[in-house]
Parts: sequence; C-alpha cells; structure tokens
Amino acid sequence: MKKFLVKTALFIILVLVIDAALGAGFRYLVPHAKGGDTGRIEYICHRTSEDLLIFGSSRAVHHYDPFLLEDSLYLSCHNCGKDGNGIILLYGWYKMIQERYAPSCILYEVTPGFDLLASDNMTYLPGLRYYYGQNSTIDSIFWAVDPNERYKMRLNAYRFNSQFLQLVMDNIKPLRQDAKGYRPLYGEMQYEPILTDKSQEKYAYDSLKLYYLERLVQDCKASGTQLIFAASPLYKNTDARMFAPIENLCARHGVPFINHYADPTFNEEKSYFKDSGHLNQKGAEAYTKVIIGEIKELKGQVSVQN
Repeated sequence: MKKFLVKTALFIILVLVIDAALGAGFRYLVPHAKGGDTGRIEYICHRTSEDLLIFGSSRAVHHYDPFLLEDSLYLSCHNCGKDGNGIILLYGWYKMIQERYAPSCILYEVTPGFDLLASDNMTYLPGLRYYYGQNSTIDSIFWAVDPNERYKMRLNAYRFNSQFLQLVMDNIKPLRQDAKGYRPLYGEMQYEPILTDKSQEKYAYDSLKLYYLERLVQDCKASGTQLIFAASPLYKNTDARMFAPIENLCARHGVPFINHYADPTFNEEKSYFKDSGHLNQKGAEAYTKVIIGEIKELKGQVSVQN
C-alpha cells in the first residue's frame, strides 16, 4: 500500500511538472506568434491603439473595410471581428483593450446567433483562454458560462488543448493573413439559397449575452467611447424582428443602431454576396461606404448637441 501511494504521489507530481512546462511553453508561443489567428488576437488585446475598432463575428471581419473607414472618417481603424463569435468573447477582449486605452469609437456588428439568441456559450471561450488569469473580467466570464471552468482552467493542458497546432503553426508559418484585421471575401455566390418562412418563429434570447451587451454599453459610456451597433445585410432577408432586444437596449441608453439587415438595396443584389450570410469584397465596399455616410451623420449630430 505504501509503495502504491508513493508511486501515485510521484505520478501526480510528474503530471503537474509536465503541465507547468507545457503552460510555460504555450505562454511563450502566444506573444511570439508571427501572424495567423494567434497573432491577430494578441495584437487586438495587447497592441491596438486605433481610434475606431470594429467588433463582431465573421460578418464584421468580412463586411467592414478599415481602409475606406480611415480615408473617409480620418480615424485610424482596426477590424477586431472574430469568426463564429460574439459578445461573450468580445466583451473580454474589450476589457483587455480598456486596460490600455479608450478607443474613440467602437462599431459593433450584431449577429443574432452569436450576440442575442440562446446557444452553447462554451464555444465562445477558446479565444479568451490565452488571457485567463490576466484579467479579472475574463476569469469571471468563464465562471459565468460554466462554474466548473474555475477548476478546469487550472490545468494548462486543458486551457490550451484545442489551440496547440494553431499556436505552433502561427509561430512557424501562419496560414491566415489579414490587413488591419480585415479579411475580404472574393467571388460571387453561385447558388440560390432555399428560404423558409420565419414570420411565426419565436426567438429564445440569451440572458448572459444581453447582460454583457449592457455592460459594454455602460463601460463605453463611462470611458467616453462612442458605441455604435450595426447589422449588415443578409441575402434575401426581409425580417429583422429578432433584433428587438438590441433595439430596446439602444433606446434605453441612447446608443445608435444602424440596421441594414433587411435592406433591399443590398439584399436583392446577388453580386454583392459570397454566400447567403456574407458580403463579398464588392458588397463590403459598397456597404462600408453607406456606413461611412451614416457615421458622419451621427458624428455631426453629436457635435451639434455638444
């Protein structure tokens, strides 16, 4: 029995030593990434200094051209969108940015599935795992999504297990590149999607997502950052009812919401789309130019009020 206990203790110690070594290695790789998603996230959280930041899902990454925004608004700009993610991830990134400075403006692309509707919120945590333990808000996001994360995240092997290959590749030869965070899509949609009638659909909203959206509004107001919510076009879409919670939030706090989700100017133009959910480079350019005009109007209204 004594030998068994000694062997068990030695095994546990060995596992903990290996885990600590892995953690040290992973933490070295993150800030030294040459590019790719790792380098992109590291830049957003630790090195951004631009006046205007774009937040949101892949619809933010592909729909907002920072070069056009910079040229027309005379503000430096970076696209901080993240594929398949929304407010639960992005509020954590925002708190990392806020530790360093307050951007002049944040333009937040609202994607219902990632920002409003109920879903498996565990899927949004990987992009925050690099920075767990560095920011108290990020830690609390993990615990709010799943209280058990408080214990799981103590193991480095668990914290980085889904990102090991990406970390290595982004330090050797990054596979994905972008320009100011923007990743335009080229080519035109070659199919006609099958549309279903959703006029009677009931939407289940996520209280945790709505909570962090409200926190973002409050924090931006407190730090003097102008927050603008937006919804870019969706091919052949005519229904924007699911945005009711964000409309109510904006009305309560006096935050602008620019909604082109059901705008026929874009939604009926197939040449603007790479697929039914994403604008191609041509569509993104046309849409960004419209957004620029609307932001200028908003800035003008703020100047008049001041």
